[in-house]
Amino acid sequence: MHSDKFEKIFIRMVSTYVKRYKEHSFEIYLDKKRYLIMGEGKKIIKVKISNSNEVLKRIFVEGSLGLGESYCEGLIDVDDKLYKYFLFIFVRLSYDRKLLFSQRIGDIIAILRAKFSWKFFEKGNRSENINAHYSLSDWFDDEKDANKFYLFWLNSKYIQYSCGKRDKNTKTLEESQINKLSFYAKRLGISKKSTDKILIDLGCGW
Repeated sequence: MHSDKFEKIFIRMVSTYVKRYKEHSFEIYLDKKRYLIMGEGKKIIKVKISNSNEVLKRIFVEGSLGLGESYCEGLIDVDDKLYKYFLFIFVRLSYDRKLLFSQRIGDIIAILRAKFSWKFFEKGNRSENINAHYSLSDWFDDEKDANKFYLFWLNSKYIQYSCGKRDKNTKTLEESQINKLSFYAKRLGISKKSTDKILIDLGCGW
């Protein structure tokens, strides 16, 4: 097995992707190797991956968890504002069947294996992970006290654990939460007059 197997799969993925989404162009550094993959877009997204074959192997084996952790560890270097375009490569190749099945059969298998890799959420450790993040049973005997503790820190009538949306006019946490809810409601076409639409947010973690 070639030591740069996953690098080659990734570069083929990007090349196929750019042929379909021509507005994107990428300048990719896999350690010291440089690949310029041009579409029709003038903006070139520069991505640097350190320890590249191991990082890409991790992505193909662990899926989104491996991708996110590699980025957080600084092994994937891309401008924050452009990161979503790098992410699109993996997302669209996973869910766009026409794009996916235009790949080599071996590459398709690697992509699908990454897509359906959920080791982090295996049955054996699922409840343990949830308890470690959300349970305060070690601190409070009464669950109501635990809820009051969370509400004290949230300091808002909206029980939300995610970030808010701020602009220059935002003064408080509550305003940022309202901004965020308004933003998503607008995107989803939900208004005060909407009686047939409802959003249930179960949370997705980080």
